[in-house]
Amino acid sequence: RAAIHKEDHVLVVEGYFDVLALARVGIGCAVAPCGTALTDRQLTAIRRHTRNIILLFDADTAGKRAAMRSLGLCLDQSLWPSYLSVPDGKDPDDFIREHGGEAMRALLDAQRPLMDFFVETVLERAGTSDFATNESLEQIAPMLARMDPIQRSNYGRRIAGTLDVDPRVVKERVRQARPRKSRDNPPPSHSQAPRSPRSPRPPQHADLPPHLDGGAPHPADSVHGADERGAPGPPQAPYDQGAIQQPGRPPTNNEQQLLRLMVQDLPSVAQAVEQYKILSWLDHPEVELAVTRLLRASKEDRVPTAMELLSGLGDASVRSVLEEVLSTDEIPYSDEDLLRAERECFIRLRYDWTEGLRKQAARELGVQERNGSDSKVLLPLLQRCQSLDLELQSLQDQLMKLLHPTTD
Repeated sequence: RAAIHKEDHVLVVEGYFDVLALARVGIGCAVAPCGTALTDRQLTAIRRHTRNIILLFDADTAGKRAAMRSLGLCLDQSLWPSYLSVPDGKDPDDFIREHGGEAMRALLDAQRPLMDFFVETVLERAGTSDFATNESLEQIAPMLARMDPIQRSNYGRRIAGTLDVDPRVVKERVRQARPRKSRDNPPPSHSQAPRSPRSPRPPQHADLPPHLDGGAPHPADSVHGADERGAPGPPQAPYDQGAIQQPGRPPTNNEQQLLRLMVQDLPSVAQAVEQYKILSWLDHPEVELAVTRLLRASKEDRVPTAMELLSGLGDASVRSVLEEVLSTDEIPYSDEDLLRAERECFIRLRYDWTEGLRKQAARELGVQERNGSDSKVLLPLLQRCQSLDLELQSLQDQLMKLLHPTTD
């Protein structure tokens, strides 16, 4: 954020490897949209720091389409976007490797208004007939309608001259295309507090056991956060301070999956992580650190940067998972599959955590039996083991139901 404030612009690239490459050469104002298309929510977060946005996308057809789609979103947020493509079809990471940081800085000076690129692209595709002129105006007018009056007037005159039509024709088409919210609910100025974004969908994990979906707590929940002696564990210090204690093992598949899901669907997964206290189920310090950083970014309604997430992580497995998921442009799950994947991940994480508690309880029971303890000591431990066994069975049942649903 400091770099964005200093430069008074943000550089949006397609992948997190591009962000890392730019950071290595001292360009710290770059962000990537977490493997998804640029969204209103992300632009709202950007607007809190600057109104100037530079889209540095690949020069291929997909990169140009992504830039064109972003124009309306940016204008709706009162952001003024510029466009820049990397020569020879390269991405920023490849360009920096081949030409170095100074060449990239020189390339940034070649940025141009995205609106110019949009208009030129539309007109290049059109012919010279009246029908083609009408089609061009249909595409351009909605963008003009989103602009402030001075910009709209200037671009309107230029487009009228290029299309050889009366400026009043362009003005009328803009009036017809102007969205209602541009007339009735203009975006807040940069000095105003931004409106709260749409709330993320509530996590409706109907297939989870009752204690994970707002119902009555399971008896095993009475040992939540307990140590091996059954006493409450010490409060956990924030994991973003000081050195990270290495766990001596790589993250489990379920911990890696949680990171992937948080990056793809941060608002709703973050809400579920806090609602179900999932952070307390994790025992890998660097996974906890990454999840904590993602939670903080979600609370602040912003997209975390790659440098923020990877800073201080020494575990190669955790870094590899984050770099992989942050750099890909592919969306791992469709909307239909995403909720099921989240449910499965939460159930498996809860199972791992509960299984650990069960092993602790069994060890304690064995110690007390060998020490000849009486029934007042043994009975609570035995009941604790039984309640944890019940939860493990319940989690297994719910997982089987989720993975192998029956049809009526």
